[in-house]
Amino acid sequence: MAKDIELVASKELSRLQATNYHVLRTALLSFGKAPGDLSDRELDYVTQQALKQYEIEQLVLGSDEANNVVVPESVVLDAVENVRSRYEDEEGFLQDLQDNNLSEAILKKSLCRELKVEAVLGKISSNMAGINDIDIKLYYYLHKEKFTQPESRVTRHILITINEDFEENTREKSLQKIKDIQKRVNNKPKRFFEQAEKHSECPTALNGGMIGNIPRGQLFPVLDDMLFKLNEGEISEITESEMGFHLIFCEKIYADGPVGYKRAENLIREKLLLNRRKVCQRTWLKKLANKKAGN
Repeated sequence: MAKDIELVASKELSRLQATNYHVLRTALLSFGKAPGDLSDRELDYVTQQALKQYEIEQLVLGSDEANNVVVPESVVLDAVENVRSRYEDEEGFLQDLQDNNLSEAILKKSLCRELKVEAVLGKISSNMAGINDIDIKLYYYLHKEKFTQPESRVTRHILITINEDFEENTREKSLQKIKDIQKRVNNKPKRFFEQAEKHSECPTALNGGMIGNIPRGQLFPVLDDMLFKLNEGEISEITESEMGFHLIFCEKIYADGPVGYKRAENLIREKLLLNRRKVCQRTWLKKLANKKAGN
């Protein structure tokens, strides 16, 4: 079966079928809309991008480097299932394909082509030179102004929900429950972790109520407002949100300011690797295009 998929990936998928897929993909990525919902100007842009993508695929798949690159059937089927999972039901999935002049078979072939192109490009850039520490340090000190962080707070919470359908979670009983927890943690703040594990009705209970290192604007407004009024090591008053009653613990505060080299190092390495990979791939594609044009 893998051999069959490989054959249709490089030979049997027509230009029209391939570009229909890329039109749909580009429309969704660029505008968040299906092609039929685009304006004339948007559709023109999407069509031009789809044709460019098709030409790049043809270059890559026709190269010597594409020989012996095989996309496993399981990977293709996983990609199809990933697309299917975005729809509420099978009918909606198939209808959307039909509306965009596609079928499940064409989708499978298109995804296989796309995955093979990615594999070939990955192969091309796998032999490029790595990023060394000097590259990273030079980038950091030349662009130091880019490495800043907003104020953030390491945050835990305890949630007691309200559900009048259950006697133990009526508003009155939920409020009393969190008041009892509040007394215990106010006397001994170090017990917050333990009390969250025992009583919180949020999945974060599994990790002692840990939400994470939170900048402004990430929580419900009422919780966000309360969190950023707390001092480090302080526990909030009982706060109500759409989810229920909360206690918030501000475990640590990171002030806004520059990000140190150690924290920025891995981010810079990934950025430089990505940039170098793109340059390597673009250079290779340009050579392919020149060769095809007879230059």
